[in-house]
Parts: sequence; C-alpha cells; structure tokens
Amino acid sequence: MLTKSISIINFIGGVATLAAASFLGVATVSTGVFAGLDAVSQNTPALSVTNGTLKLDAPLYPGTGGTGSGAGFSTSITGLVPGDVIHRFVTYKNSGTLAGGTLSLWITDSGSSLLTSDATVGLKVTISKCATAWAWTGNATATCSGGATSWLASTALSAIKSETNKTGFIGSPSLAADETVFLKFDIQLPDRTERRTNGGTPTAADGVTALTGGTIQGLTAAITWTLYEAQLAATDTNA
Repeated sequence: MLTKSISIINFIGGVATLAAASFLGVATVSTGVFAGLDAVSQNTPALSVTNGTLKLDAPLYPGTGGTGSGAGFSTSITGLVPGDVIHRFVTYKNSGTLAGGTLSLWITDSGSSLLTSDATVGLKVTISKCATAWAWTGNATATCSGGATSWLASTALSAIKSETNKTGFIGSPSLAADETVFLKFDIQLPDRTERRTNGGTPTAADGVTALTGGTIQGLTAAITWTLYEAQLAATDTNA
C-alpha cells in the first residue's frame, strides 16, 4: 500500500511538471521576435509648412508713432453745432504676411444719446481714401496727391452701431500684405433747428412745439471706430 501511494504521487507530480513546462513553452513562442522583410520611403528634405498672419495695426494719426499735431480719433471734437463737418485723418496698415479680404466698419458708443442713436439728427460719416498721406495746412481743405477715392457715402452712425450692423465700403476694398491706407473721416452733425426761449427747454422754431426725440444740445458720445479685415476665402491648391 505504501509503494502504490508513492507511485501515484510521483505520477501526479510528473503531470504537474509537464504542464508547467508546456506553459513556459507557449509563453516563449508568443513573445519571440518575428523575422521578415519590410521597406520604407521618406522625403528629403522634410515638407515645410508655415501659417500666414492676418493683422491690422492700431490706427495711426498724422505725426510720429500715432501721435502729434494731426487730427485723428484721439483729438476730441468739442463745441459741435448742427451743420459742422469735422475731418479726422487715420492711417491703417496690414502688417501681416497674408493679403486681407474685404474691409468693413462699425462703431460702438459707450454713451447713449441722439448723436449715435438717431438716423436723422445724429452724426453721419463720409470716408475717402488716399494712396498717400493726406496734406493740409491750418483749416484749409485737405488734399490727396493723385486724387481721392470715395469709400463710404454719408452714413448715419446709428446704422453702423455694433458689429452686427457693420458696413462694407464702395468697391469692396482690401489690403495686401504690408499695405498702408490713408483714410479721411468726415464727421457731420446734420442741420437742425431748435429754439431756446429765456433759457428754457429747447423747442422747435415756433418756440412751442416739442422736439422729436429731444434736443441735440449738450450731448456726449465716446465713439470707437472698428475697421474689420476678413480672411480671404480658403483655397484648394495643387502646388
């Protein structure tokens, strides 16, 4: 009985040993390096890819570095009366490496008054473009060497107030890379008749009828002019 017991134990041990050996053999095959042939092809030199840049520099005014004696947006308009036309000369540059798409314009006003909210008695703007800097002396009419081009007919600021209401320019102009454009903004307060009697509230010329929308006197606006440059249409190119 003792001999048979030992024999059975040895047999079982042999099976266990064999199973372990088989398991190790499978593991060795599955992690072995596969031998075979392959090939690759690589371009030399490497394909160079760069992005372009689309930029519009901050507006500059006549003078050095955007400041000086010239009349730009940084020069306040004061004492405005109906019929006045005030000229502001502004230089823009596309300093990017890409040509821009069509340009457009809108304004915002941090205040709230008839000056920028009323289409009839509020401010209007007309814009002309020159290929070179505008020139003037004192209050003489500004001149453009080579002749000016009309970019925007007289437009009420109320019509272009906010990006949603931006306006395009005549001829859909754009700026090439590194191109500068010189613009003249003619800002006008339209004619308006008001009468103030004995220091009282302004009325219509008859001295009795109330003014529609209120008086145009004593109002304030803080206007930001935004020139917008679109991207050119994307292209699908074989080159």
